[in-house]
Amino acid sequence: MRRSVRTAARLLRYALRFCAFLVLLAVAVAAAFAAMIRAFITPENLRPILINQLQEAFHRPVEIQDVRFLLTQGIRVRGLRVLESPDFPGAEFLSSEVVLAKYNWLALLRRRLELNELRLVRPRIELVRRADGRWNIADVLARPEGGTAASPLAPGRLPVTLAVDEMEVDHGVVAVRDLLRRRAHEFREFNFWVEGFDSSRPFTFSGACENSSEFEGVSIRTRSSWVGSASLGRMHWEDAYLSIEKFRGEAGGKTATASVRLEDFTAPRIKASIHVPRLSREVWTGFLPAVLKAPGESAASAKLGFQQLASWGVVVPASDWKIDLAPETTAETRLSVWGRVGNPLSLRLQGVMHFSSSTARYRVTATLPQARLGPIGGLWQGGSRHGLDGDISGRLSVYGDLRDPAALWRIGDFSIQTRGAWGRFLERHRLMGIDGTLKGSDDMQNLSLAISRGAVEIYGEKFSELGIQAKVRQKDLEIEHLLAVWGASRVKLQGKIQGLDPSRAVVLDGTADRLKLDEAIASVSRIVSQIRPQSEPPRTGPWARVFRTSFPKTFPALSGRLEVGEVVYPNFQTFKLEGKWNLRGISTGLHKVNGSIRVGFGPGKVFDIPSLEKENKILRVVFLPFVFMHKLNNMTVISLNTAYPKTIDFNRIYGEYTLKQGVVGVDLFHVDSGPLLAYADGIVDFPAEQVQLHILTRLNRSRGSLPEYLTDQKGRPSIGFFVEGNLNHPDLRLEYRKMEEDAIENSLREALQKRRATQGGGT
Repeated sequence: MRRSVRTAARLLRYALRFCAFLVLLAVAVAAAFAAMIRAFITPENLRPILINQLQEAFHRPVEIQDVRFLLTQGIRVRGLRVLESPDFPGAEFLSSEVVLAKYNWLALLRRRLELNELRLVRPRIELVRRADGRWNIADVLARPEGGTAASPLAPGRLPVTLAVDEMEVDHGVVAVRDLLRRRAHEFREFNFWVEGFDSSRPFTFSGACENSSEFEGVSIRTRSSWVGSASLGRMHWEDAYLSIEKFRGEAGGKTATASVRLEDFTAPRIKASIHVPRLSREVWTGFLPAVLKAPGESAASAKLGFQQLASWGVVVPASDWKIDLAPETTAETRLSVWGRVGNPLSLRLQGVMHFSSSTARYRVTATLPQARLGPIGGLWQGGSRHGLDGDISGRLSVYGDLRDPAALWRIGDFSIQTRGAWGRFLERHRLMGIDGTLKGSDDMQNLSLAISRGAVEIYGEKFSELGIQAKVRQKDLEIEHLLAVWGASRVKLQGKIQGLDPSRAVVLDGTADRLKLDEAIASVSRIVSQIRPQSEPPRTGPWARVFRTSFPKTFPALSGRLEVGEVVYPNFQTFKLEGKWNLRGISTGLHKVNGSIRVGFGPGKVFDIPSLEKENKILRVVFLPFVFMHKLNNMTVISLNTAYPKTIDFNRIYGEYTLKQGVVGVDLFHVDSGPLLAYADGIVDFPAEQVQLHILTRLNRSRGSLPEYLTDQKGRPSIGFFVEGNLNHPDLRLEYRKMEEDAIENSLREALQKRRATQGGGT
């Protein structure tokens, strides 16, 4: 037993002695090896090696102020400068006060540069995009032509293993100059960490950045951080990927989060999930207009649209988006986006982007599935007071060229569908149960509107039981049909407006079953007064002057046809109103108006003929010859018992008028009634405010004895007279001669024959 113990003790002593020998040997070898490394690796040797390696990596000239080799700390470089390529503006691409590189010294003895740790202290990186869209970093990331085969080693060059256990950028600055978009930004306190960097296997990274800069006069503070992983795919860029699992960005008091994955660097496919915070007034009037300003667009112009959003109180709730960018070909990329904005809205975008050396064209279509209108009212402040209800869905296609400020975006086509839509719009108007579709194309040049049900209230006037088919083509509005109930009238309308701003011509073809003329005139006047608020007091003076100066300076040409089943007015009632008109040159003063008017109506009844002098100015023009028949009541040659009646039942009243340079030619005016026949012709000169009318009247039965010259050849009460002189206060002049028994019929016949001959139709 004792022998065994002694033997074990002896063996242990031998082992300890051997270990001590090994330690001493290792120390001696290490000391000798360190001395050899110091002798072999000198600054004179390292400097050309590093310069050659960096120049090959960056494809740019490299300068190094000082390099030191420290056995325990590695390689320390001071004053590193990577000069910019002559193809880009600026003096430096990258600079760093200090670069520390801890190497694998065993590999270094084998003349290979393998790094365990790389740290850049206070570097500055200049990223520049030229006006043609090319970035200066593109050739740094590009793989050399001819694949991955290594080129022969240059003198003073070591083969490099692209692997670093730890890599860090400490308190750096990244400056971005975008000459295409004419912007410059600087990101300070840029910190970046990479673990396990290797060109042949995935590695992880993280980073953070703080920035305080000015965008178009707007001071912006941003802060961002990110964590992710990446792979360089053994420098085969088609196998490379970049994945940011967590991104957090803060700007203007708002925080956005995202995750992004980029695959295949040769034809990048990007998948991203983004959470956008609530956007409201402080965003529209803050940094967003400056950041999203289009190339070549002025800051004032960029702010204008966003200020409009602010004035409307638009609020976009927090939203979530999923984005997928996938290349279809080398030049085309497919875009797919799905988003949810708050609770009420979900959106889907599909599109294609085409990139070439000179263009960056795109076309994107956004789809809004059916959604309730009520919650959408929460998208702007005070939106709830608009009383939105019903359903809405739609689609919008946008296209443009990101490199062309003049064609940055255009609206290709869009459609909006509503079902049972209610709500107020533009303060004074309302939708009530509207089922409709609005479509557009060619950058809003072509529009179409279809409404099958519902009502609207415009400027206080309600139009119900709507049915509309209308379209706009190249700034021309065509109303295929418009059905509506307006007050007591059921209206059907077709028409066309040539030019919308300004209108050049208006063509209408309308029918109505019933029309309360006084209410219609009052409604139109109210609408006009709200569209064009009166900036000056009402005109006063002679009625003809007020009438002709009440027209605007420019007015579209008017033509069309109107049929009304019944017309009711305080002083008359009539059926079967038919009117045709063709007018052009309407302007203030009526000096240039030309055209024609035809108006016919009856049967009907005139209740109070003299009161027409005091009614609407347009009616006064239409009934002008008829009104002056009762001026005879003031002439002493006719006694009261022989005066014309104030109330007349008539079969038909018809008039034709020709306008030339503001002069209205009364080609014919005919009254056909049981007790009375009348005919008139002549002129009404509005610019000169003069009138010259010849009027023939005949009563079909006598109301008393009359002088011989006030009867016709059959003894019926008849009289011819002239209305002439000042249009505002004309004179009456009687014809003191017996009228032929068929004078009215012959005058009417001759006028109709003359009209047919003028139109080329013969007699």
